[in-house]
Amino acid sequence: ETAKLSAEDTYDLGDDVCVRFDLLGIPIEVHDPALGQALSSLSPKRRDVVLLFYFADRNEPQIGRLLHLSTSAVSLRRKKALSALRELLEREYGA
Repeated sequence: ETAKLSAEDTYDLGDDVCVRFDLLGIPIEVHDPALGQALSSLSPKRRDVVLLFYFADRNEPQIGRLLHLSTSAVSLRRKKALSALRELLEREYGA
């Protein structure tokens, strides 16, 4: 039922490599290998918040309910995860 209400943008990046995560029964595919590797290097607590927020289209209150966290804890984890991702990607790719 939910699939009927959603849309997915897909882009051909030249290869069929993707990193797959299964989070609370939600299958998540990251089609950018560099981003997938960077996400894999995060702690599970931070990675889960990022995956739910950016890839599973959940907002902070929804994530808090799923992970049994306060909204402020979700926000803090997301900010720290983004900072860590930025640092990892800049170090690896010199952006």
